Amino acid sequence: MKLRLADFTTITRSRTLPEPTDVTNLIYATACLLHEGSGLSPRARLRLVGVRVTGLVPARRPRPS
Repeated sequence: MKLRLADFTTITRSRTLPEPTDVTNLIYATACLLHEGSGLSPRARLRLVGVRVTGLVPARRPRPS
């Protein structure tokens, strides 16, 4: 996650999940935890919030029955 404040100060945080995921809600929840752990005031003026995912792999498809 990249957080850029109004004064252009940039804070980056990252977390590796224990298993691959394609669940948007899990990625969002992880980003929220990173933001909460950044130490910023809830009133901080943000210019940019960026979320990045890496290590993408093809989704497993269920085998036809």
